[in-house]
Amino acid sequence: MVDEFYIPSEAYEIKKLVLSERTHQLYFQIKQKFPSIDMIKKYRKYLKAKNWVPCSDENPVWRSHIDISVNPKMLVHELTNYWVSEKKDRLLILRIAYYSNDLKQRIPDNSKQRVIIWVQEAVGQSCEEWK
Repeated sequence: MVDEFYIPSEAYEIKKLVLSERTHQLYFQIKQKFPSIDMIKKYRKYLKAKNWVPCSDENPVWRSHIDISVNPKMLVHELTNYWVSEKKDRLLILRIAYYSNDLKQRIPDNSKQRVIIWVQEAVGQSCEEWK
């Protein structure tokens, strides 16, 4: 299911996972200086050409939280965008994130952008219904 999606040539640590029968995940990393939204822009263009409907705002806002599931704890800076396929049969969630060791860091201490795409089948809802 995720095989059809764009992966930039500079991507590394590429992983394709089947999370359930209906949910698949694509993960990769790229070198992008914070607060790059190039991947959001590229996917917006790519998905629009494939007739996906954006459910997210055109101007995404970076959010931060502490990830306590890892040791040591890490500060996560992230953006998340959502799309629904034209036929309303699939939902796509695109998340880009940076992780920082310094929990007080307002800007990530690295340029390692993690890109995670989840695709779920049989959603059956429009953006308005999904929100």
